[in-house]
Amino acid sequence: MQPRRRIVALALSGLVAASASCGPPPTDVFVAIGAIPGGALLSAWVAPDGARAYLAGGLVGVDPSMAPDRMAIGRLVRYEQGRFETVCRSPSVLWWVHSVDGVVFASGENGTVLRFEEGRGCTQIQLGLDFPSGAPTLWGVSGRSPTDLVFVGGSAAPDGTKGVLLEYDGATFRRATIPARAQSENLFKVSLAGSATLVVGARGIVLRRDPSSMSWVEETVPALGGDDTIFTVSCTATADRCTAVGGVGVGRVLHRSAGGAWTLDPISDELPGMSGVWVHRADRAFIVGNNGTTLATTASSFYRPPMTATRDPLHAVHGASAGSLVIAVGGEMLDPRPTQRATILLRGANRSDFTFDGAPVRATGSARPDL
Repeated sequence: MQPRRRIVALALSGLVAASASCGPPPTDVFVAIGAIPGGALLSAWVAPDGARAYLAGGLVGVDPSMAPDRMAIGRLVRYEQGRFETVCRSPSVLWWVHSVDGVVFASGENGTVLRFEEGRGCTQIQLGLDFPSGAPTLWGVSGRSPTDLVFVGGSAAPDGTKGVLLEYDGATFRRATIPARAQSENLFKVSLAGSATLVVGARGIVLRRDPSSMSWVEETVPALGGDDTIFTVSCTATADRCTAVGGVGVGRVLHRSAGGAWTLDPISDELPGMSGVWVHRADRAFIVGNNGTTLATTASSFYRPPMTATRDPLHAVHGASAGSLVIAVGGEMLDPRPTQRATILLRGANRSDFTFDGAPVRATGSARPDL
């Protein structure tokens, strides 16, 4: 048995034995709320103290002519004290959400960018840019302030717009100059990495912008084989650890050291495709992906639950840096019917009763208190 697998097996046996004396073992790291109508949820942002969160998504892949309301294909949802409430709707699916200084930004298909502020509601921000191959899907957004944001994207269509990296100063979007290889590939997510900014995408692309030069350069990553898409990256505030995940059929988990060196984790080949990661601290990260897969890192290994809270694909995960709340989201994103539903996983919510747009929903399963 490989050392890493042995560590995980020992950890599992110890946890199961410990829980056996206290009743049935918890089913997963999370509890689950499923079968939420209105389309899959694709991203979550949780406030540092865990008091509030925002989720974004919509009817992924659904023909707009089949949607119950063509002006409400996408949605932005607020979570607070057990209540999920839709606060904005959009004619386009929203793929990512990020909040900074009390302002929430959500981005998605057809070049959609929404700005939401409590008490002021939602406004759509026009890109003011020309894309001859069609408006891109903006799959990711992050930044340090409402006047310093980066949006990334591309197109699922073979002949669609690629290599989209937009810098936003609060008034104007500017398409940044990026390395040649990245110009013809989809860019999926962006993360702050200390004073730098990282972007990941197809073909194993990782781009970095340092404040000293403000230009985008490509970083070197290990060979990833044919399944080489990197979907998401997350870093600690000091960038002493970054983790990126990807893979469509076979998982990819990469780690970046404080010195900037990337390594491919051996656990990658044991996983289905991974699409979401949130690094809480240097020794703790949460990873989600296909088949309801969830992973959590410990100081020396990964913990993979023996049972999953859902079989739906999970797309993203985020949590409170100074609190206990962690939220993962996904749903029936591979089912292009207007009946498509969302799944939400929660950790640290300390309750089982919730409402979604006023309707009662109940979490199932039980979260493991320790890893």
